[in-house]
Amino acid sequence: PDNPVVAGVPPDKLAALGYLPPRVNFLVGAHTTELLASPVGTRILRDPISFGESAYRLESLPAWMSLRLEDIDHLVFAAQVDENLLPPFYVVLRTTQPYDGDQMRVRLKADRVASASKKKLYAFQPRQGGIKLHVWFADERTLVLALFPQQLESLPVNPVEDLRQLPDDIRTVLQKRREPIAPAWIVGH
Repeated sequence: PDNPVVAGVPPDKLAALGYLPPRVNFLVGAHTTELLASPVGTRILRDPISFGESAYRLESLPAWMSLRLEDIDHLVFAAQVDENLLPPFYVVLRTTQPYDGDQMRVRLKADRVASASKKKLYAFQPRQGGIKLHVWFADERTLVLALFPQQLESLPVNPVEDLRQLPDDIRTVLQKRREPIAPAWIVGH
């Protein structure tokens, strides 16, 4: 009774998906506002997720961008898993409210990166250290992260509707073979 009522959103309707490239074949999505509205969801965000000997927490991801978990409406991690040792990956964050791009760049201490397209791309070092990341401020509520700026260059300038850019198998699972509402999900092919 103390938790706010949050409208559920089907996984295929998350706006972040529209900014993904065509060849991704592994996706993890979390509708943060839905997860924060329940004790189980809060545990999913705050408890570690183990991959081999490493553990990660979804709640730590927004801090990379100098945001709080409550500032994120939803996020999608996507990768093109193939024979490459380090597969191309993308993280798309969709904020609950519009953000100020200039303030965000200052908070991130981000430097402009040369771009072949008209996109304004920036490089920054996450607060927690580690590898340098690149960010594209896609719109007033969407930030897209990637390891290399070339990955961001290839993304659609405007979000693609109806997931048309995604592989058929991934699109089918997101649109048809899932629960009507799923605050967290994993899809791979």
